[in-house]
Parts: sequence; structure tokens; C-alpha cells
Amino acid sequence: MKTEQLNLEFRPDIWKKTYCWDEEPVLSCSLALPVFSKAANRAGQRIARYYIHLGQWLRSGWEHQVFPAACAALQAARDASLPFQPYEETVAFQVTKNSGGLFSLYWDSYWYTGGAHGMTARWGDVWSLKTGCPMTMREFFPPRTDLKKRLPELAARQAGEAIAAGTSWYYEDYPERLRAEFDLKRFYLTEEALSFFYPLYAAAPYAEGIPTFTVPMKEGRALLP
Repeated sequence: MKTEQLNLEFRPDIWKKTYCWDEEPVLSCSLALPVFSKAANRAGQRIARYYIHLGQWLRSGWEHQVFPAACAALQAARDASLPFQPYEETVAFQVTKNSGGLFSLYWDSYWYTGGAHGMTARWGDVWSLKTGCPMTMREFFPPRTDLKKRLPELAARQAGEAIAAGTSWYYEDYPERLRAEFDLKRFYLTEEALSFFYPLYAAAPYAEGIPTFTVPMKEGRALLP
């Protein structure tokens, strides 16, 4: 009888490249995604293929879209006798759970194309090692739970507690912003909790980073207060 795979062995695959135009660097790229050393079953192989294709898609976009844009920006800077700051694109990942038949991570995409600072976007992935398919947030809560109401409310409570403790700062209308910007797809798992997050600027200034909130979990189920 074939046993279910409970975790995946992985290592980071790191790729870097600097694109130059007219002998001047215009774009620096760095990509780190997981490579699985022993994807023993079909589910693990399916997950492995996803990150291979993701890496190919990102590199293609950098080469065929971002690089030409950086070249055009350099030429515009030269024409205006202005300094040019090379573009930067970086993708990195963090595995947050790899046990009990579940594999989860988040990966951040950072890009800089001029200005005071760059921008970061985050994606969360949760995989079943039984099926090799991505899991939805609703699968970790009781049926018919109104997540679009309950989770923004929980986020607002946790944000209020952080404000009171002086550890974070949010916009004055953060409860409304947290409700309006909530997305069921923005989540990942840790060993203790389900974490859901919001984009930069969604409810707090840039310096606060990506707002992240948690729901404790027990035996694979999220426990709403």
C-alpha cells in the first residue's frame, strides 16, 4: 500500500543576471524559487513543475518586457542629461509549513524602476501533498463561514491591538480599508496558524511593510475567536 507523502525535500534554486545596454547595466535580476530533490509521488512532481514554470515565466517577462523598458528609460535619461538608476527585480521565497501532507510558502516580488523606493508584492501558496493541487482558504474553515466579514474584523482587532501597543501604525480608517482590500487568495500556512495579508499601502504606510494577520490552527482547522 502506497503511503501518503507528508513533506517535501527542497533547496533554493538561485538565478541572477545583469542586463546591459550599450555597455551600461540597466537591469539587475535575482530569482530564488524552491527545487524539490525528492518529489516522490505525482503530487510532488506536479508542485515541482509549477515552480519551474513560474521561474520561466518570470525570466521571460524580465527579458522581453522589463529590459526593453529599462533601455528606453536609460535613453530618455541620456537625452535629458539626467542620471539613470538601473532597474531592479528580485523574487525570493520563504517556506512556512512543510509537514502533515501540506506544503506552504510565500514569495515576494520586489521591483525598483526609479523614485524614492521600490515596491513589493506578495503571493501565498498552500499545496496538498495528497493531490498536488493548490488549496483554498475556505478549506480550512467550517462550511458557510462568512470569511469576507469575519477575517477583516479579526484583522481590525489585531491592528487595533498593535496600535495600542505602539508596535504598528495604520491609517485612521484602517477598519474600512481592511474590509475593502480583503482577498481570499492572499494567505499561507505556518505550523501554528493561517496567515492572511494585505498589499503595501492597503491599510498602513509603506514603512509598515505588508500587513499580516493570523488565525490559530489546530489539527488542520482554523479557529476563529
